[in-house]
Amino acid sequence: MTVLEAHVYPGGCAATFRYQGHWFDAGATLTAGFLPGGPMQLLGRAAGVSTWPVRPLEPAMVVHLLDGPMVPRWGDERRWDVYGSLFPQSLPFWHWQERTASQLWDFALRLPELHPRRLWSLRELLGTVGQWILQARPSPRLLADLFRPVVYRLPADATFRRFIDAQLLIAAQATSHEIYALYAAAALDLPNRGVVEVAGGVGGIARTLVSTIERYGGTVLLRHEVTSIRRRGKTWEVTTNRGLTLTGDELVAALTPWGLRQIWYDAPSSFRARLTTPPKGWGAFVLYLILEDAIVPTDIALHHQVVASGPLGEGRSIFLSLSPEWDSTRAPVGRRAATMSTHTQYAQ
Repeated sequence: MTVLEAHVYPGGCAATFRYQGHWFDAGATLTAGFLPGGPMQLLGRAAGVSTWPVRPLEPAMVVHLLDGPMVPRWGDERRWDVYGSLFPQSLPFWHWQERTASQLWDFALRLPELHPRRLWSLRELLGTVGQWILQARPSPRLLADLFRPVVYRLPADATFRRFIDAQLLIAAQATSHEIYALYAAAALDLPNRGVVEVAGGVGGIARTLVSTIERYGGTVLLRHEVTSIRRRGKTWEVTTNRGLTLTGDELVAALTPWGLRQIWYDAPSSFRARLTTPPKGWGAFVLYLILEDAIVPTDIALHHQVVASGPLGEGRSIFLSLSPEWDSTRAPVGRRAATMSTHTQYAQ
């Protein structure tokens, strides 16, 4: 196995980069999936990773509604005290959300092939679905939630709806009018899915996987941007910006379809015909900050979402992440690395 990484650090949008002795997370700053039986545990088991460089994190974040309450997102039983005291009318919604998310995660972690390409994989998918229905006993209403946005599940409280919209924006990149209810239920379950802080930043997960690949005889090449992909019979041929050419029977391209189109010169016309411009969506404006440790309150949560009035994004919804006080690798003594971001329409 050979992994080609264009950047100087592994991890892509879950990498950590160095600047003047400080380590900043390049994209994702919140990491989850480390519950027993969760996706990161399954990945570790498959890859031979016995220990991830992580520590459990509670609360996952604190949401500051500037025209409403401050809402900590606990993953343990404290969450029910928060919901009951701040948004008592929301309890039926949260019961639906957690029950639905639990069923969806149960299905997802059975690892079905959702786009079967052969008859035997279609039979496997149907068998998995049947077994899941018998064991999980999903509600008949689950089908309706597959086709309608989650706003139909929300109580009428405008403050609570704004809180949910803000949470969905950072977890699923859209708001309650635009996200189907099933996807929203899974996205809102983030604090309940084993949120952790990674030693050395989020990129510590990628660095762990690089070590694992190399331990099994694979190679990871940094600063190798793929410039062309071609199909030679049954073999793939890949060329990088540094003149390296590799061939192999299997190829995994961790790119967007639009990025892949630019370098896959003999891509099928059916692939190219489906791609025009990227769909409507969000980008991000990010500040990487160095803070004096003395101005950071003791025992403050490491992740904060600050939500002002008006349309979300463009500075009205800001996500702030601080490096942990215990992680001396992220910043020199007496300082903290911080990342602050807001969604922005990338068309601008």
